[in-house]
Amino acid sequence: MIQFYDEIKKEQNNYPKAIKQLRETLEEEQPELEEYLLELWDKQQQEIAAQQYIDMVKKGKPTEEIEDKLLKSYSIFVLGKMLDKKETVMKVGAKEVKKPLFSFDIKYHETKKWIEKDCAEKIVQLNEMQKEAIKLVIDRAETLGFTADTTADLLRPMIGLHKGQVTANINYYNNIKKNLLESNPHMKEATAEKRALERAKKYAEKQKTYRAMTIARTELAGAYNAGEFYGIKQAQKDGLMGKSKKYPISAGDGRVCRGCKDVEGQEVDIDDYFETQWGKVLFPPFHTSCRCAMGYEEVAEPEEIAPRYYKKEEK
Repeated sequence: MIQFYDEIKKEQNNYPKAIKQLRETLEEEQPELEEYLLELWDKQQQEIAAQQYIDMVKKGKPTEEIEDKLLKSYSIFVLGKMLDKKETVMKVGAKEVKKPLFSFDIKYHETKKWIEKDCAEKIVQLNEMQKEAIKLVIDRAETLGFTADTTADLLRPMIGLHKGQVTANINYYNNIKKNLLESNPHMKEATAEKRALERAKKYAEKQKTYRAMTIARTELAGAYNAGEFYGIKQAQKDGLMGKSKKYPISAGDGRVCRGCKDVEGQEVDIDDYFETQWGKVLFPPFHTSCRCAMGYEEVAEPEEIAPRYYKKEEK
């Protein structure tokens, strides 16, 4: 949400509008990215052969072959389907710059630089979290005395989970198995393991659905806010908009965390960072699943400069 020069300073009744615009964008675009993530993890799971799961268990971590597969698949995904969806949402966010003659350019150098950095960080993050989760499954299973085959069976449906989810799933599996054996003294251990594994697989599917939702929401909220931020930067470079300040706008309900409530009172120049409990942040999201939007206030007339232009590349 942007307020321009000579308009009334931000008022409380403006807050819901910014949140509403962000929420409507997420409601429209988020489900598809969630599905893309679930498809990615399912594909990764299926592309790893049964013997490769065993090999990872014996080695105690992903093999070089599996590491290469994971890195390649995450790179293709982030630079493909995820990037397409995020660029779409950035353009929606940039529409908040309602200035005559303004046209958002996704290839503008500051915007392009942010996109490239964001994609590189996301590839590394997703890949590293996947490798750490695989190693944790193997370490926890070894501590609990699971066989290599049992560990491999547990590992397969957990492709796509992060470390915290892996820990919860293994504990769930172990408790189910233990309760089955205690409640049924004549039950064979192999039978208890099979039933516990079936329950753990269903639990893993729910965990992946939740993770896909949080990733999609966080990434697209960030893209929306980035589109609005870099749209303003472009408008300023074009001489269509003057000096501006920015301030965070929380969802304003009982689910807003303490950290976001603390940040909400800050107002800084457009290029400055917000001081948060998670570090210095240029614009939301401030944390995973953050629902904050941004408000901008134009505090000076645009400078008299010639609009930027682009030379056609010589062939």
